[in-house]
Amino acid sequence: MKALFIGQSYIDITFVTDHMPSGDEKTVARDYAVSFGGNAVTAAFACAKLGIAPDRRSTCPTVW
Repeated sequence: MKALFIGQSYIDITFVTDHMPSGDEKTVARDYAVSFGGNAVTAAFACAKLGIAPDRRSTCPTVW
């Protein structure tokens, strides 16, 4: 069985801080994680974990 996912792809950057800043307060992150996101990517990843070969079609940005 195969599955095709069509949708947006994103790069998610998650920052870890000791507390959530409020207003215009600034804080320094102590760690971060970079992962891929978007509905099509997330669904394709879940499909692959279930043993089904996914294929994905989405746009790619020309600048970051």
